[in-house]
Amino acid sequence: MGNAPDNKPESSTFAVIPQIYFDVIARIIPGAISIGLYEFNYISQSLTTFGFAILCSYFIGMILHIFSIKIYALIFPNPKQEPTNWFKNYSDTPIWEWIRHTVKQSDRDVYVKIMAEKALFRNMALVALITIFYPPPFLVMAFGCFISRAICAVALIILCICTMTIHKWICQNQKDYDKQNNESEN
Repeated sequence: MGNAPDNKPESSTFAVIPQIYFDVIARIIPGAISIGLYEFNYISQSLTTFGFAILCSYFIGMILHIFSIKIYALIFPNPKQEPTNWFKNYSDTPIWEWIRHTVKQSDRDVYVKIMAEKALFRNMALVALITIFYPPPFLVMAFGCFISRAICAVALIILCICTMTIHKWICQNQKDYDKQNNESEN
């Protein structure tokens, strides 16, 4: 890909920053929240160094990310991406391809950050699903098992709505962005 006047070089430091944002937002935060929810004593005692804590959070976040993608693919199985029908067409692959191959470098950072937020909500929805079946001990102690599960179910619903809202927004922006670029080329 050539360097257009409004594009930053792809090998620059700026090209790496969105990847770091993605890892922090989509993987480390959900991993850290998961560790915190269940107070893994054997892990938290070992988390004496910040680097090891980040590593554990990243690893757990990666596992959540992989499984959340698979679960959403089962719920929304159609691999075709049509922005007008966003519930049936959930795959991230066409969106990532659009970001990499169509969006100007100067605009990519925003879309990568938004995709990271989408992954954050999707990963946290998986955590909420797990907490319905195995509620965090602090919730059970505070509210009892039934209410804890209800709280986790409400969290799951809210996180799924957030995920799908961001997905809808990205699909709509993809359509508008392409339309705007097609008009400016003509």
